[in-house]
Amino acid sequence: MTFHHKKPFDPSGDVYANSVTRTMKSQALSAWDMFTREALQNSWDARDQTSQKDGVTFAIDYVELNPEQVQTLDKDVFGADYSGIPRLEEAFASGKMSALCVSDSGTHGLRGPSVATAATDGPTDFNSFIRNIGRSDTKEIAGGTYGFGKGVFFIASTVQTIVVYTRTTDEKGRRVNRLIAMANADDFFEDQVAYTGRHWWGEYAVEETGADRTEFAEPYTEETADKIAAALGIDSYFTDERSTGTTIMILEPDLSVQEQDGCSSEAPQREVMKQISRSLTRWAWPHMLKIDTGMDPIEFSVSYKREQIRILPPDEDSALKHFVTAYYEALSDIEIPPNKWERRHFRRIATIAASRPKKTLGVLSLIDLVEGIPENRTLLDRDISSHVATMRKPRMIVEYYKAPESSTGKPYCGVFIADDEADVVFARSEPAAHHQWNYETLKNETPLLQEFWGSLNNPVSIFFTKMKDLIKSVDPGSLKNTKSQHFRSATKLSESLGSLIANAQGATGNKSFISPQPPKKKSKRASKTRGRFDSQVVKMKNTDSGTVVSFRVAATVPKHLLPASVTISPTVNSDRGDIRSALSQMGAQVPEVLSLRECDSPDTPSDPSTTSIVEESVAAMLEKDHVEFLVDVFQPFDTAISLNIEFEYNTDKNVAVFGGASDE
Repeated sequence: MTFHHKKPFDPSGDVYANSVTRTMKSQALSAWDMFTREALQNSWDARDQTSQKDGVTFAIDYVELNPEQVQTLDKDVFGADYSGIPRLEEAFASGKMSALCVSDSGTHGLRGPSVATAATDGPTDFNSFIRNIGRSDTKEIAGGTYGFGKGVFFIASTVQTIVVYTRTTDEKGRRVNRLIAMANADDFFEDQVAYTGRHWWGEYAVEETGADRTEFAEPYTEETADKIAAALGIDSYFTDERSTGTTIMILEPDLSVQEQDGCSSEAPQREVMKQISRSLTRWAWPHMLKIDTGMDPIEFSVSYKREQIRILPPDEDSALKHFVTAYYEALSDIEIPPNKWERRHFRRIATIAASRPKKTLGVLSLIDLVEGIPENRTLLDRDISSHVATMRKPRMIVEYYKAPESSTGKPYCGVFIADDEADVVFARSEPAAHHQWNYETLKNETPLLQEFWGSLNNPVSIFFTKMKDLIKSVDPGSLKNTKSQHFRSATKLSESLGSLIANAQGATGNKSFISPQPPKKKSKRASKTRGRFDSQVVKMKNTDSGTVVSFRVAATVPKHLLPASVTISPTVNSDRGDIRSALSQMGAQVPEVLSLRECDSPDTPSDPSTTSIVEESVAAMLEKDHVEFLVDVFQPFDTAISLNIEFEYNTDKNVAVFGGASDE
């Protein structure tokens, strides 16, 4: 028989049930963003880490219950006892009910004892979610740090009530299936007794401790739990491979908390499910990538009345595809210098580290953008021009941090991944919704800081300072005292000169221009007895990151100076001459040599980001007195480029040979 446990206030005081929901309602995230993030975080924290091959299923489904399912809930779960929750009683009286079901499998489920007074050194997931409010500091930090995240499930319900079914293990490691209903509703009075608003429905249980006798609800277990779960359809995601996990059924989901994206003719429930699918991509895209990170892969699913809602892959979003590229760069297994840019084509990467005490805080990876990405072209719901996606160990996005403008004035985006050892301090700096890092939160965490690095210095504050310094850094060699505004002007001047300089391509916005009959570059002649060359642009090919420019080079060298080598490098033209080196040291995007090839070789590289040969300069050997060949150069947008070619005579270098000697 169902037992309804209404929690009265203890004579010594107690906690109001709605304090859980009040904490989460005060957060700065939109309702469905917060719901999706917290639901996924709970599932991720519960993943089975004994194997990284079985994976995790995470699903959110909107369903409308049939009359038989409503009756099962009414009679078998709640025992028709809704005292203290009038809205729940009204919902059952209507005979109709909908639900939002959040399911995970391939996780541990809600492990541990089902009684909050049980003392155990093992997991206490069931009591943490079902019984207790808040979180002990003695527990290992995973994704959550407060224990209030479960409040989103009650916020999402108009009747503030959920049903929880879990397949898991108890405190002795034995397999057990459990089902229990609970509510965090408003406090109320009944028979001159004050109640907290916390409710549980399950099997009757009693515990006596000394003179104290406590009646409470234990979960339904085994055959009873499985029978109810099957009738309600909340056991469908369990398989032989993913046999454990949890489903949370949110009764009468509250659709009034949504933020509609403009006018829509769709059912509001379906629109909410689309919002949830977008939210998954927005905050959990690192888990949608096919990349081995040593963590369980997640299979995502969102449905509306059994109709699958498409979850947009991150590489199909105009902004997220660039964040994804930056993420791959940050995961690359090479040594990255601390607090100094490592330049990689149109990307840059650095390790952010503290110096006092010396400790790595994480990796910052940035991608140069051709232009800022407006809000209406991305599901990130904001203009992207200088944003960094911050994340830590769970690899959910904490926030899209609006960072400073770069020293060149060009737009960019990127990611910062906190070092695993620094995860604990970044986690502790987050509010209950885990949507930002706030260094102020760590100021009074003396024991944590001492344990982390034996100092009271604030690692989160140091991170923000180091990151801003890196982004705004201007250290262009001998010009390091020149203000960044000058280099921004130089870049603009280079852009404006693009259409005026021979063998260069000017760019305005995203468009490139090439003359039908491009002018030839004047020959460089040291003397009649030295080598000389002519070069001209023969082809241009636009890509997402810039332009591939193909130069035809004709080199002539006196026979007595053969064999001769030529070194070819691109230059960035400005009023100060070639500023390529200065821009490179600033972290700005600069031209690179992609390939050196015969004139009759296949077409130019189609995408410089996939080209393996990317160099500041290349060399070739000439064995005939007149040789022609092609040089492919990656040219960033908004720059004017030309070629610089230097000769070295009577050499024998191990480089590509053009114009090899014949047998004649």
